Amino acid sequence: MSIDQASWSVADQEAGYALPPRFFYDEAVFEQEKAKIFFKSWHLVAHVNELREPGTFVTHQIFEQSVIVVAGRDGEIRAFHNVCQHRGNRLVESRRGKASMLTCGYHAWTYALDGCLRGAPNTQGVPGFNRPRMG
Repeated sequence: MSIDQASWSVADQEAGYALPPRFFYDEAVFEQEKAKIFFKSWHLVAHVNELREPGTFVTHQIFEQSVIVVAGRDGEIRAFHNVCQHRGNRLVESRRGKASMLTCGYHAWTYALDGCLRGAPNTQGVPGFNRPRMG
């Protein structure tokens, strides 16, 4: 069942009827709620005071998605998916911390605090791989 197929109206609410039970247990309704409501909404992850120093970070779960919010060296606060673009491994496991760079524990791909890929070991032999520029 989709949200579009569900029937419950303002008149039902005014008459004192509760939502039909399927709104509370139907996995398809929940998936649509996640996509249409929660993944499109702002989420409070941390107070700006928690991210004052460059490299301080906070991670946050939004259902099965992990995000990392990090203070850059330029003072900007940025948010990223907490995954390595190489194999999708989680970059940071801890809830809070401080790091000079974000490094994947799987193949040691390294990201700067602005999210740019800074190092990708063992990729020099990969044809067409756009190696990160250091400096």
